[in-house]
This record gives sequence, C-alpha cells and structure tokens, in this order.
Amino acid sequence: MSDGSGRPSSFPVARLPAFHARVALLLVFLVGVCNYLDRYAMSVLQVPIKVELGLSDGQLGLLTGLAFFIPYVLVTLPIGRLADRYSRKYILAGALVVWSAMTALVSVSQGFLLIMFLRMGVAIGEAACLPTSYSLLADCFPPERRARAIAIVGISFPVISAPTANGTMRVRDLC
Repeated sequence: MSDGSGRPSSFPVARLPAFHARVALLLVFLVGVCNYLDRYAMSVLQVPIKVELGLSDGQLGLLTGLAFFIPYVLVTLPIGRLADRYSRKYILAGALVVWSAMTALVSVSQGFLLIMFLRMGVAIGEAACLPTSYSLLADCFPPERRARAIAIVGISFPVISAPTANGTMRVRDLC
C-alpha cells in the first residue's frame, strides 16, 4: 500500500514546518555552493599549480579529470543507497567535512601522487552531495513544492561558475 509518494504507507513521512524546511533548503544550497567551489578551485588554479609543481599536461589532466571523475561515479550510487537508509543530515555533514579537508590538504601538498589521491578523496566526499541533498529535500518538502526546492539547489553551480566564466573572479582573487 502506498501513500501516493511512492513510499510504503507503513513508513510515514513527517514534514517539517515551512520555516524549518526553508532553513534546510538554505543549508543544502550552501553545501552545494561549497561543493562546486571546492571542485572548481583546481580548475581555476591549474596553471599556477602546473608551474609550481612542474606537472606535465597529462598529469594536470589526470588531476582535473579522471582522478576526480572515476571515484565520483563509482561511489555516488552506494552513497545514495546509504542516504535512503541512514540519517541524511549526518551523511551530508560528514561528506562536507571529508571533501573540505581533502581540498585543504591538496592546497599544502607538493607531490603529484599525493595530490591525485587527495583529489580522489574530494570526489568521494562530493559524490554524497546530490543524492543526499535531494533525499533530504524530499523529506522536507511535499511533492507539490519539491521540484522548486531541487531547482534552487540546482542553481548553486551557476552561482559559483558565473564569476569565473565572465572573468570577474581571477586566481589572485582566490589567494
């Protein structure tokens, strides 16, 4: 038996009061902004990183591409499954700590292999953001308001990418 949400009726979903749902939405949006900012930092700083560490184009491509992409893809579905079964707020908070710590460690690392493994850690942490955020929003908002909430979280990427795309954010602005 279903309650219309696709979930069995034996698992009722308690909705948050509107104010608390909006606070949750704001926090999830800010987590999304942090997610994309941490991810984008390597792309914005790739030329100074290449020069300082003497990296080849292939090594730089690996750091900004496969070292991030492969772990991200491999762990997103298992983390989504965890988000369906366990506390989403703790999974999201833990993921934020992991990817932020890994990003901070990348900034003080000197060797290619260490940076590559840390980038993989960033990817694993960030892989939790979308499935956990969307699941959390599904708990906070009724179906008729859920798409708008997800769209608001979805604009966290353009909020970060716009300043770098039009040239208003430069490397010197980040340092």
